[in-house]
Amino acid sequence: MGQHESMARPAEVQSILNELGPLIHEQRLNARVSGPVAAFRAGFSQSKLSKIEHGKLWPEEEDVRRLVSVARMAPETTERVDELLRRLRTFSAFKPKRKPRIPLEQRDLDARRDLDELGRLVRQHRENANLSRAATASRAGLSETQLVDVEQSTVPLSDEGMCRLAEVLRMTPHTTVHALTLVRRLTEARDRLRAEGRRTRRAPRRRPG
Repeated sequence: MGQHESMARPAEVQSILNELGPLIHEQRLNARVSGPVAAFRAGFSQSKLSKIEHGKLWPEEEDVRRLVSVARMAPETTERVDELLRRLRTFSAFKPKRKPRIPLEQRDLDARRDLDELGRLVRQHRENANLSRAATASRAGLSETQLVDVEQSTVPLSDEGMCRLAEVLRMTPHTTVHALTLVRRLTEARDRLRAEGRRTRRAPRRRPG
């Protein structure tokens, strides 16, 4: 069994996954985003996406929120996803522990600076527009949690999410291009570090002489 695919999970957890997965699948199709494209934009493999959509994998919240952004889910659908995630959280004791990941910003100082700048940029424009987080997130098709993560320099958005947010906050074309550049640099840094991690895992181990 793969990570988070324990057969010992409670029946209610599987019931939640059986609703969450098809919901993500349906919304992705409605957005006319293919599986390979959705997986790429969310930052993981197509195989992982398939397991999530078929209810076979207990996903990380971060992965689900990326898919919400990729599929451009409506606020009411995002609220349903948030409710399912809250219900899953109550069963966290049954979730297999994964090896802790070192956050991107702790491994790449340039990424830390980009995250800080992106969060500051979004927060300043929202405050200048005199919009609450709830209103901003709703108009941009994001969850409020996603917006908080961006403003607190925790997690970046996808290109699509950033474009919608820039439109809601009425960013100038120049500022929008700069924000998208930050998002793309963060994506490149994340992909580069993941590739390095895969190469490290595949490297042959030397036998003691």
